[in-house]
Amino acid sequence: MASTNIIRKVGDWSKAGKITRNLKGDIFQELTIVLRQIGSEAEKDMKLWIRDQRGKSAPGKFRWAPLTDATIKRKGKRNKTLIDSSSMLQSITSTVMFPNVFVGIKRGVKNKKGDDLVPIAAVHEFGSQARNIPARPFVRPILVLIENKIANNLIGRRLLAFIRKKYSF
Repeated sequence: MASTNIIRKVGDWSKAGKITRNLKGDIFQELTIVLRQIGSEAEKDMKLWIRDQRGKSAPGKFRWAPLTDATIKRKGKRNKTLIDSSSMLQSITSTVMFPNVFVGIKRGVKNKKGDDLVPIAAVHEFGSQARNIPARPFVRPILVLIENKIANNLIGRRLLAFIRKKYSF
């Protein structure tokens, strides 16, 4: 007696087909949205880092050196590190160029004196030995924060939540 293997379909095959037909486009579309969300989170975190002066108490290489007495005198009452006006805070932005997210100071923005903010931000981020300005990083600590979120599967969790919501399972 010969045995015949019979394959039986189990479950909702129309739903499975719908998911697999649209999955590539859905993942691309949702991943773009997730990347925009990551950029927005990084913008917010960077602004908070500066506004709340988190670099003053940051650990290790991200800790800001205190302002010199001359800088404090020049700044007067507004003696917050990295803040002379709100120009730099307002110019923090992000953009997605799939599959990358770029976060930082928007090119072409100038402060009230007419100085381009990008080179000023770079000097603050990395310091300048020639000008005796210590590094006061505000980009690199945020990159570490975002890398940690991604390492904890932020993107995977968001994509899975999207697929579950869209296909109701």
